[in-house]
This record gives sequence, C-alpha cells and structure tokens, in this order.
Amino acid sequence: MNVNGFNKTITGIVNQRLLDTHTAFIGKIISIKLNTMTIQPLNMYKIYGEKAVVSSVLTAVPVLMPYKFVYQVEEGTEDVKEIIQKELKSGDSVLCCVCERDITAAKEGNMTASSTGRHHNLSDSVVIMGLSEIEYVSGDEEE
Repeated sequence: MNVNGFNKTITGIVNQRLLDTHTAFIGKIISIKLNTMTIQPLNMYKIYGEKAVVSSVLTAVPVLMPYKFVYQVEEGTEDVKEIIQKELKSGDSVLCCVCERDITAAKEGNMTASSTGRHHNLSDSVVIMGLSEIEYVSGDEEE
C-alpha cells in the first residue's frame, strides 16, 4: 500500500473543501441598482491540481452599508485633516461577507430551514461596506 499517495490524496481533498468554504472576500463593484450590487470577487478559484480561474460575477448582492470612509490627508505632512463618508460607486472595492446558509428566503424577510444544503457559498454574500481610501489635499486650502 502506498501510504504517501494515500496521504497526498486525503490532504488534497481536505484542502479543496477548505478552499470551497467561503467566509469573507474583497470584491469590486461592477454596478449598483438601489440596494443591491453586482460584484466581481477579487480572488481566483482553484480546483486542486488545476490552474486558478477568475471567480464568477455575483449579481443582486444585498448591501448593508453603501458607503466608504475617505481620509483627507495633507500632502506635505501626512496629517489627517478630515474623515468623510462617500457613497459607493462602480469600481470601488468592498468587503463582502458570506453567510453560513442559503439566504434566498431571508432576503425577503422569511425564516426557513435551508433545503438546499448550501453553505458558505459565494451566492449568499452581503456587501458590508466599502474599503476606505486616502485622498490627498494641499495644505494651503482654507476650510
């Protein structure tokens, strides 16, 4: 019996299952429609033993907070002058959370036991908030 081959196979299976369990990810906004977004996950998907491929675009992802914080920083001194809140727009990066179970019914406000057996699936993502940005401002501006 080839113990090394068996060990490698079991390790590969376990590692693939871990890669299939999603918890959170960074994505880029493709489009916004009211309180949902189309998101491109910024991570690639890799099946054990194969090349990595780009993750599928996610549509109709619910949004918790459609804003990002922008640090206005003085160019010369790197002092933070102000932190402002801006609405998210296409092209912004966002933090997305992946729910533990199928959220199809929950998005409509209904409680249900998931009959699909789906868990930690990218299709059950929620946009939490935009990633903060830095905006440099010149020091000679008056407030």
